[in-house]
Amino acid sequence: MTPFAGVGVTRVVGNFRVTSDNVLLTSRTTNASVTGGLRLFARPGIEAVAELVVFPGRLVHPSFRLAWVFDWLSKP
Repeated sequence: MTPFAGVGVTRVVGNFRVTSDNVLLTSRTTNASVTGGLRLFARPGIEAVAELVVFPGRLVHPSFRLAWVFDWLSKP
């Protein structure tokens, strides 16, 4: 298991159409973010990750993923 963490800045500029009522939203914002999580290589080629991204005062976004990871440089 490998823990990871990071900080960053996200800039969003765009027009977004709300599908439920067809309203056009315009967003121009810059937000700081903090990310942290755990990565587990379960067996060769399988990766599991649990991650939490926090935009202070805006959004908390948990995510989980399971992925097949291949090694480009391995010999058969």
